[in-house]
Amino acid sequence: MNRLKKPEANSPWLALLPLIVLVTTLPTFIYFWQDGDTWSWQNAFISDGVPYAMVAAGFVALTAAYLCFPKSKRTEAPQHMLDGAASLFPALIILICAWTLGSMFKSLGTADLLKTMLGDQISPMSVPLVIFPKGR
Repeated sequence: MNRLKKPEANSPWLALLPLIVLVTTLPTFIYFWQDGDTWSWQNAFISDGVPYAMVAAGFVALTAAYLCFPKSKRTEAPQHMLDGAASLFPALIILICAWTLGSMFKSLGTADLLKTMLGDQISPMSVPLVIFPKGR
């Protein structure tokens, strides 16, 4: 009887498998988590279920990553998962600050104020080009 060869602990397939799982489960979960009467890809990507699908697909990929982790080192896996989550914390803080700043600018009407102040002196497309070098 011919048995399938198990991949070695340092095989690149073990590193790629969680990524493959994520790439296949995410669109599937997004499609099946959509709300509304009409089922289509367009409706799927604009539905309120997309964040839930992303979290669920992330947990499925995390489970796949845990199962691909070498059995001799599985006791170290939770610490590696915590380290990975901790490395995402600065990006999360930046996103929260950007959302907060965007909400404040919207409620204060900053875009209208800039449009009124600048008038036709500068095109709206070049405002970021002027602001970001000045912010250094």
